[in-house]
Amino acid sequence: MIKNVLAGFIFVLALAIGCGGPGNGDPLIGMWTQPSLPIGPGMCQFAPNGAWTNGCMLLSGWPSEWTRIDDGEYYLGIGNGAGCDAKGTFSNGNDAVTLTLRCGSTQPTTANLVRFRP
Repeated sequence: MIKNVLAGFIFVLALAIGCGGPGNGDPLIGMWTQPSLPIGPGMCQFAPNGAWTNGCMLLSGWPSEWTRIDDGEYYLGIGNGAGCDAKGTFSNGNDAVTLTLRCGSTQPTTANLVRFRP
């Protein structure tokens, strides 16, 4: 499974180089795990071209694209529903992030992600 995830990420990354996107210097770009999921650790990816995967179960639905609004502030789009505003607080040399998500509600949810290093 990890080989498939890595192959998909490499494809998305190669596509991103030619297509532009949120920017290569953004600390959110890369592969992340959410170790605290009840079903086991999930993996998600944020590519420089704005593509992302929802293996971390951040939102309910199919991811469409992510956009950087400002430093540490993002919009995570969902193709089959409303997206979310996300505030990222990075730590541990940008190898950990706490995302505070506001998805059509005044009550935020949080997700703690750890950068995946293959």
